[in-house]
Amino acid sequence: MLKFRKQKRIKSWSVQRPRTREDFNKWYSENNDDPWGYKNYKIQSRLNESLDFILNYLPQDFSGNIIEIGAFRGDFSILLCNKYKNAKIYINDISDIALKYAKEKTSSFNNVSYFMKDLLKISIDDIDDNSKDTVLILLECIYYLSNEEREIALKNLRRSFPNASIFISAPMSGGVYFLEYQFLYMMKNCGYRLNGIKVLNLKKLSFLRTILKPVANRSKKVREKVARQVIFYFT
Repeated sequence: MLKFRKQKRIKSWSVQRPRTREDFNKWYSENNDDPWGYKNYKIQSRLNESLDFILNYLPQDFSGNIIEIGAFRGDFSILLCNKYKNAKIYINDISDIALKYAKEKTSSFNNVSYFMKDLLKISIDDIDDNSKDTVLILLECIYYLSNEEREIALKNLRRSFPNASIFISAPMSGGVYFLEYQFLYMMKNCGYRLNGIKVLNLKKLSFLRTILKPVANRSKKVREKVARQVIFYFT
């Protein structure tokens, strides 16, 4: 029964995804303030793997700006705050409910700011000091935009933060998400250059993940067959 309900929710979401602040707030209220089930150990494991990937490219003593876009409940925000204590961390979401939870998780840190804004409208004005190096992090959020909006948002980020590197993750499973070649073409068209990639989980044959994930990290053909969520690093 649980499996059936999950499939039903995903199917209905693929038809009409939440997009506005009102949509997300309603989605939170209808799903006990956790529509993604972030308490699930598989999701927490994926967040930790994402952080490990970021640490490969962004040293822990980084002292510039980190902008986490689409922070949701702040589960990744608290991981960032614990690791990057010298950085200025900006936590963003379109939903005030999401930011409320993110603030609760990170309120003990004095290097954090919060701002509620649509991804399409984020700009240099949202940070205090634009002279520092800036890193953008977009985990599991870009696909909530329509196909037309995705490229507009990424080009706006490139214009607003021309020297910023970006970490971005999303399912590479087609449908309302992406296929890898489409995603990489979009990123290139927005002015970004790929520097790293890691498979976070598999859409099939997950029982072979110990063997398949390292292979999928190296082989585009294997990733296209088995990978689900993938995280990328662009400069």
